[in-house]
Amino acid sequence: MGIVVPDGVLTNSSLQYVRDFIMRRAQVLAVVSLPHTAFTQFGAGVKASLLFLRKKAAGEKLARSYAIFMAIANHIGYDATGRPDENELLNEGQRENGRQTNTSPEPETPRILDLWLAFTESKPAERLLCESPLVFQVRSDELEGRLDCQFYHPDYTALEKKIRHSKFEVSPLGDLASRIVDGPFGSQLKVEEYQTSGVPLVRVGDVANGEIVPTNLVYITQEKQAQLNRSQVLPGDVLLTKAGSLGYSAVFPSIFKQGNITSHLVAIRCKKDLLPGYLALYMRSPLGKTQLYRWGNKTTRPELNTEEVKKVLVVKPPLDVQRDLVARYEDKKLQARKLKDQSRQLLESAQQDAVASLMGDPSSRADSQTHKCS
Repeated sequence: MGIVVPDGVLTNSSLQYVRDFIMRRAQVLAVVSLPHTAFTQFGAGVKASLLFLRKKAAGEKLARSYAIFMAIANHIGYDATGRPDENELLNEGQRENGRQTNTSPEPETPRILDLWLAFTESKPAERLLCESPLVFQVRSDELEGRLDCQFYHPDYTALEKKIRHSKFEVSPLGDLASRIVDGPFGSQLKVEEYQTSGVPLVRVGDVANGEIVPTNLVYITQEKQAQLNRSQVLPGDVLLTKAGSLGYSAVFPSIFKQGNITSHLVAIRCKKDLLPGYLALYMRSPLGKTQLYRWGNKTTRPELNTEEVKKVLVVKPPLDVQRDLVARYEDKKLQARKLKDQSRQLLESAQQDAVASLMGDPSSRADSQTHKCS
């Protein structure tokens, strides 16, 4: 059977029970991701996919590991306005029972339907060799609770494989942290409650540059802090964005005794063998950020929950290596700041020279003459 399903059914943790039911009762044959605009011209803007299943017979037990066909279609024959567009699903001649009916002698580029037919007609061992920019395969025992194609894209799985083969220890973040908690719901903390003094409140913009600048912070009262005790942060906690722009991270500074976070942040308290500065750096790097976007891919915008944050794989070298990496990064950051300041001063000087020349500044003309004589 084939079903058009909103991607939320394939991704959202709150609908895990639906996916569990599907896996118990059926064999997943294929998943084809449709573009966001697939149903826009009909008034629906929900991202959807095609899910193909085979209902299991009574008492049937599937193989522990079987191949699942996956494809990502960015063009399906029409655009968001209904105008004709490229079709990656099938060729113009493929209109009857999924078979080629085009009588044109010119061979057309294989589409997703062609690749699906080749996938189903080949021997099981040969299915592993199915390669195309449009399609890929996943083994059923490789599924991680989700059924969306984007999560299993070869770019993501290749990165995970590289991380797992690191020369250093690799562990899920949940095993390396003693506490991972997100901020309060918006209804629990309103903008009108922000203060100019009190307990510092860290927002998404405060961690965007990799460090928390005290002068940019807003505050909440001690009474409000007591109400929001669950999301309290302490010096050394790593603060990470979990919605919208993922991967922004910074360490809560020691100049404050405590603080709190807004709903789009997660606070992570590291165990002794993981330096906060190293974790913040790792999460901002392609190794961390790519994983965050993989887990955070949802139907509307990128968003993570704390359970998904715990699943991010972290390469954990010895403490001396962590310290060295952080020190080298801080040194490069300081050099970059100096170069930025020099660049700003140089531009300001050039602007001043231009203004002086236009206004007939004698000193500027004298300098100009001096340069000519030299």
